[in-house]
Amino acid sequence: WFEGIQPPARACGESALARPELLVEMIAIAAE
Repeated sequence: WFEGIQPPARACGESALARPELLVEMIAIAAE
């Protein structure tokens, strides 16, 4: 995943794999 994102966020990211919308949202947040 992206550096700077906490482990709990990574767990949410794994769930996001089933929800592309959420994944894109997390990428947008990480981009900031």
